[in-house]
Amino acid sequence: MRKIAAVALVPAIAFVFAISLVLGGTMVLVANHYNLGWYNSRTDSALLLAEAGINDEITYIAQHLGDTAVTSKSSQPTAGVGETEVYPGEGHVVYGRKGTVSGFSSKYFWVYSSMDSAGATAWDGITPNFYVTARAKVDGAWRKVQAQVKGESVFSLYAIVALASYTNNSNAISLSSATATISGTMLTNGQVSNSSSTIVASNAINANTISNNTGQFTASNVANGGTLYSQSAPWVYPSTVEVLKLLKGQTGLSDSAAWTWIGTAANNSNATGIYTYRTTAQNSTISSGNCQLASGVSLGGTPVLQNSTFTGANAKPGTTRSSNNVTISAIGNTTPISITTSSNHGLGTGDSVQITGATPAGVNGQWVVTKTGPKSFTLNGSTALGAGSTGTASPNLVKTIILEPGDYYLSQINISYASTIELIVDPNALASGGTAGQVRIWINDTTNGAQNDTLSIPISGPNGTTLSPDSFRLYYGKDNRGITISRPNSITDYAGNTISADFTLYGGVYCVTKKPGDASSLNGTQITFSGNTSGNTAKIVLNGALVADKVAFQGLCQITYSPSSKTDPLIGTGISGGYTDFP
Repeated sequence: MRKIAAVALVPAIAFVFAISLVLGGTMVLVANHYNLGWYNSRTDSALLLAEAGINDEITYIAQHLGDTAVTSKSSQPTAGVGETEVYPGEGHVVYGRKGTVSGFSSKYFWVYSSMDSAGATAWDGITPNFYVTARAKVDGAWRKVQAQVKGESVFSLYAIVALASYTNNSNAISLSSATATISGTMLTNGQVSNSSSTIVASNAINANTISNNTGQFTASNVANGGTLYSQSAPWVYPSTVEVLKLLKGQTGLSDSAAWTWIGTAANNSNATGIYTYRTTAQNSTISSGNCQLASGVSLGGTPVLQNSTFTGANAKPGTTRSSNNVTISAIGNTTPISITTSSNHGLGTGDSVQITGATPAGVNGQWVVTKTGPKSFTLNGSTALGAGSTGTASPNLVKTIILEPGDYYLSQINISYASTIELIVDPNALASGGTAGQVRIWINDTTNGAQNDTLSIPISGPNGTTLSPDSFRLYYGKDNRGITISRPNSITDYAGNTISADFTLYGGVYCVTKKPGDASSLNGTQITFSGNTSGNTAKIVLNGALVADKVAFQGLCQITYSPSSKTDPLIGTGISGGYTDFP
């Protein structure tokens, strides 16, 4: 047995990577076809045919990634119907899909994909790293080869992919008074429009140069030591709704039916995955003991996530502002306990308050209140502890929504910056005690009243942790609309302190509705990153990857590429590592 650590097979096969660029009935493949040079030796010919089988399987996978059934995405490590051939020494009929090469109909290969090198478990159609094994027989001579294969996902290749390249909207990347720094490779199919801006990436790719002789990236857009590449053909990715169908196993649905499907309560987490703090939480640690399903939060029948949505959430313990503190002048010996303040407390029924320095001491802690007057309220769920007249009441200000793992469907997201709201992504399901997984937001609205979207608050991790870029995905499907993700100027936190830090979004953002070559009336989507423009150094940052029809930058922006390692939809597979020849 000989092993070769390489990214391609022997020179007789020039294959490197096959990528399924369009899902459904039409499929474009970027792949180099193999050439077989038949040697006089039967065993060498069998080796070449087996290697051709591996190449054939990789192309087969690229063509079938959109299939609903896992067993149809690749060839299975099982015997074909009516198979009688036996590979020497194995004691059973040969496993895998039987195939041949044109012109050699009496000579065959058998190939399959598996999770393990032994071929005991079929590939699940999702896991990026797997094995392809092929056997071939030529005039009585057998050969067996195996290659380690890696699937590439929609987020695993480049920092930015800007796909727009069509006559009704040719700018794929637009910059306006922007300074954009890209740590990773950026790719464009179309024009780059620059107004008083700079954009620099580790590497850059000008694709679709056959349609763009000029107007794309130049050497000035590449950092020292980087490379500017070009290719004549455009890159084509599946649309957002095609990704939805692939990821959720609904490839048999039409586009509109797929959006209807994810918008159905049984198929999303809108009603089951939104959490907030318990009213009894004594600290801000996100845990199942401190958090509960946010029954007061409603996205509405046409689901919208906006500032007012947070009013139904409970406040985060400890988020007080000294200027909002009020002195307690009386504590009643009542059930529930009544509180009187020396000045207007500003609380409403359902608000959260932190009481400190009170006598009796049992009154201290976090409480949800019922307002009984401008200077009075009661503590929900409390019982009489005796009368008192000291202490401070400090309203908790920050209403918190926590998204557990799952899929969330929205017709719009429209959140402007406010210091008193907080959106947390909880991929480890700490709030619910459930199963860890990815948090995905799907945004689409097919009505004539579809609006543009905005997100101007940071998305945080639980308990102050930094999110993994694999933990969050935002999929945008509104054609002729766009979403702006921004870091506003001159902002403060709930305590009134100036915020000078970047706003960082960890995850993948995907916004595709019109693919190159699409002659329909579709217009494509646009994502705009808008950073600080007031002269300080605060930026809007994406730590992950971005695929969109059109990308716009304003102000200070940064994209830091972090390749996907999770089960995002695969767009193709290629030979990534070891090659083993079993003579």
